[in-house]
Amino acid sequence: MEEADTLVVVTAVGSEMAFRPAALTVRSGARVRIRLENQGTLPHNLIILRSPGDLDPVGIAALDAASSEYVPPEWVDGMMGYSHLAVPGTTVEFGFVAPEPGEYAFVCTYPGHFRSMRGILTVL
Repeated sequence: MEEADTLVVVTAVGSEMAFRPAALTVRSGARVRIRLENQGTLPHNLIILRSPGDLDPVGIAALDAASSEYVPPEWVDGMMGYSHLAVPGTTVEFGFVAPEPGEYAFVCTYPGHFRSMRGILTVL
């Protein structure tokens, strides 16, 4: 991906099962770079889904996706983007071009996290 127009930093802190911030906003068509800083005590990833209805199915499928860092390969086409697994104390990044305006869910799919570690990306 070319150089990003927008850098968004998301942090996982302590043993909380939450992203900070949990609400992100970008402009449609922008080249976005997401940086996930894991300042927590557990591994995390970040997946942005194209359809909110995919949250639970992707989270469940991720349980069997340890070899792909809990990113289920059969669901990748339904993702706007995803990160590698960030172990505590590390930072990972990924980029994408923001789609048409709307609200898109993002989630951590490390086992046991997807039900509470969620957020919303608003594209204007």
